[in-house]
Amino acid sequence: MPCRRITKEFIIESVQESVSSTSGNLKDADNSGTNIGAYHYMLESNIGKTILEFEEVISSYSQYSLDKRMRSHMALDWIMKEQESPGIISQELQVALRELEEARKAGQELRFYKERKEILSLALSQIYSDQVNSSSWNDQMSLALHGYH
Repeated sequence: MPCRRITKEFIIESVQESVSSTSGNLKDADNSGTNIGAYHYMLESNIGKTILEFEEVISSYSQYSLDKRMRSHMALDWIMKEQESPGIISQELQVALRELEEARKAGQELRFYKERKEILSLALSQIYSDQVNSSSWNDQMSLALHGYH
């Protein structure tokens, strides 16, 4: 009996299953900043491998939480994205908070969702800490955090 391998068809089915089970959106699959997009990217990166090999990759990643240095690097990546697309961090933080709440309600593992929220929050705080001396800082912070209670 041959081992099941990750194929284009498998990826399409898996992503569609993930979308329906998380009440997500299929267009999120093209955005690596979303959970569905990250999952899609990981599957694409492992095309041709067996399902077991892929599970081993996932398992090895899930055993390690991100250290402070790695979080800082990821936050810097988001800061660079923010310079290209102002407002992207606030948008992604809203998505992350929604996904975290959905995962919590569904009884899913929360570590990934919490890490993502922490990284985006760190990036946002670094951006606005650079603007503390700006007279409009309070206005910008309240706009950025609008809806995060």
